Amino acid sequence: MSVYYPDAWQLFYIKSNQPHVRVFAEWKGSFDTQDYWRINSGIVNVEETNDTFVVEGSSGSIYTLRKRAETGLFSYGRSVLDNLIRQQEEHNGVEIVLIEMYEYQDGSYLDL
Repeated sequence: MSVYYPDAWQLFYIKSNQPHVRVFAEWKGSFDTQDYWRINSGIVNVEETNDTFVVEGSSGSIYTLRKRAETGLFSYGRSVLDNLIRQQEEHNGVEIVLIEMYEYQDGSYLDL
């Protein structure tokens, strides 16, 4: 099991024949390292603490997401995510919607 602590993150809802929600996570690099990103395997469980959401993915990986970092992607991560969404919609006909954690928790994303 892998555990991740991203600097910024964004949830997205994949509307397909097997709809699910995933985490796009981004880490900010420094002068000697590059920015990088990951997408989790799909959310299966979320536990909330005072400052974080602890998200379990279908692969068993854990993402500890700081609440204040939600939707705070850096320009690199935002560009990567926008391109991934556009490619999936154009080439595979899959609709992807950016959502916030409260929409996942209350189920309102299902109405989008």
